[in-house]
Amino acid sequence: MRICQVVGIARSQLYRLFEPYGGVALFIQRERLDAAYRALTDPSDTRSIGEIAEASGLFDASSFSRMFRRAFGIRPRELRMAQRMRTLAPAPWPPATG
Repeated sequence: MRICQVVGIARSQLYRLFEPYGGVALFIQRERLDAAYRALTDPSDTRSIGEIAEASGLFDASSFSRMFRRAFGIRPRELRMAQRMRTLAPAPWPPATG
């Protein structure tokens, strides 16, 4: 396993360290989904949802969408739309006069 080589520990030790987080694979998946969440809620990030998924290491669009919805209770597209609606909120009425 590459992580073991980079960190310089035995595989069994790595698994023991990540046991409280649900295991190595689950920890990595959560980190990738968190990265995608941050990108989708960043108004300055103009990449497509597919590009964000790929940059987060999640290459299958349908699997990404399912995992994202399971983790956050909202589809990636819905989250992005909600974020854009907040940042593009209409100006208050009546307009301020100065």
